[in-house]
Amino acid sequence: MNSIYNIIRKRISRQSIAYWSMAVLFINSIVLVILPSSLVAQDDAVTVGGAYLGLFNYFDQENSGIGEPERNQFDVAANIDFEWKIRSNIKGLFQLQGSPGGGSFGYPGPEVEITDLNIEFSFADQDATLVAGSFDSPFGMQTGSLSNNADTFGNPLLMNSLFYSAFAGAPMGTLNTIGVMGNYMHENFDLSLAVTNGTDESANNSDGGFEVSGTAMGIIPVAQGEVRVAGSYINSDDRSESGATGTSSDFSGWMSEALYAPASDIYIKGYFGSLTYNDNLDTTEDDVIIWMGEVRYGQDRWHLGARISGWMPQDEDADGSGISGLIPNPGLALQVAGTMPVIDQKITRIQVGAGYGLDDDLMIKIEIFMDNYDKASLTESTDVQGVIIALNGTI
Repeated sequence: MNSIYNIIRKRISRQSIAYWSMAVLFINSIVLVILPSSLVAQDDAVTVGGAYLGLFNYFDQENSGIGEPERNQFDVAANIDFEWKIRSNIKGLFQLQGSPGGGSFGYPGPEVEITDLNIEFSFADQDATLVAGSFDSPFGMQTGSLSNNADTFGNPLLMNSLFYSAFAGAPMGTLNTIGVMGNYMHENFDLSLAVTNGTDESANNSDGGFEVSGTAMGIIPVAQGEVRVAGSYINSDDRSESGATGTSSDFSGWMSEALYAPASDIYIKGYFGSLTYNDNLDTTEDDVIIWMGEVRYGQDRWHLGARISGWMPQDEDADGSGISGLIPNPGLALQVAGTMPVIDQKITRIQVGAGYGLDDDLMIKIEIFMDNYDKASLTESTDVQGVIIALNGTI
């Protein structure tokens, strides 16, 4: 029986799954367009939406010389969302993400990937929901405003901060995880708590351990505008089994946040926290301090945004030793001319940008950024600066 299973498993490759997903999506689109709505859904039970993004990016890494690969390119990405209203208090969500692949932002592609895939149960009397399936890991009240593949509408800029770039493994993505999540929404506070497989974005959990993460947010009454404060915690022991995208560490972290919005189109917010990528070695430093400050100002169809975020490992002497090898490089510097950016150094990301709404569901955005690496790697600066211009729309 095991041999038959192995043969079948080898034949069902990831690429074939992607092709079947695309075929199903194509067929469903035809059905939704051609057939009468009464045959497909009742009372708008099925809705289709999503986002598309086309961009141009120019990156310049300081130690990149003549003959080195350039990162100046056009790129596109798409999210397609299907939502089913199963009952008045039950709905299902299914999201596909894709791109041509090979770009600078880690977009999935050329195969289409399934990201969010869950069922949500609502309890109206208690203002609570229970989500089961795949969803964004609830760590920080920034989660809902992150750039998520082709959807940057909640973000005044295009890329996310350094921490969330490390958390998702890409500068314009979120960390999906599989499990159950409860949400409680009150007039003055919100609570989210999830138990999931861990930091790997799959069902692979052969070590049997689970991730616990959650955020508690409170709203403080003020004379003008709104003040929000939040605290978050996460723990996921993925040392023995972490899959393809997990941390492979005993990962834990906490974060404190605050936001002040004097008007609907203006706010200032920030976070401060600490992460631990425990490799179970007494000879290495495992901790990283994270912080961020962000401001947004909007008027009519346009807005301005600025953000500065920091990544501060406990070991920051840039000698390439004494730090946990499981700590990632959250910035955009890559190995160039044989020089790999050392991870035991501070990184600061500075971002400024603007957006203009061409329509209610179409926006043009521009961002200028710098990833400043505090130390040299083999006497070479690995700072990265660049510009991104994007057209972002929703379906």
